Amino acid sequence: MFQSELDNAYLNEMFEIIIKKESFLIMLVQKYAPKFDINDMDLSFILPVFIGTCEMLFYSEEIPVKVSVNEAVEIAKTYGDDSSKKMVNGVLHNIIQNLDTIKPQAESFDYNAPFRQIFNK
Repeated sequence: MFQSELDNAYLNEMFEIIIKKESFLIMLVQKYAPKFDINDMDLSFILPVFIGTCEMLFYSEEIPVKVSVNEAVEIAKTYGDDSSKKMVNGVLHNIIQNLDTIKPQAESFDYNAPFRQIFNK
């Protein structure tokens, strides 16, 4: 029987990153998933994209981009449906293709500017 333990350090860091960087992450979803209205998107779409993106841009340990995408797609498959898996994969691949542009934007983004939050703190 396979047993696993929660990686609390990872979960805590990812939670903090997503809360602090939410406005930037929302902007990325709006830009790289223009066919979808983030206000109508299910969390099974949004959270895997946020997690994969945060791993690529902000997480303290280096995780290969391909691993981040694969794990985000697995989360979408587990908690969403076939369309969420496809959407997460598509958005993250669009983000990967534009990482050279996104990284400087992430560094210069004003994270203190007001915005409409998806998650309640």
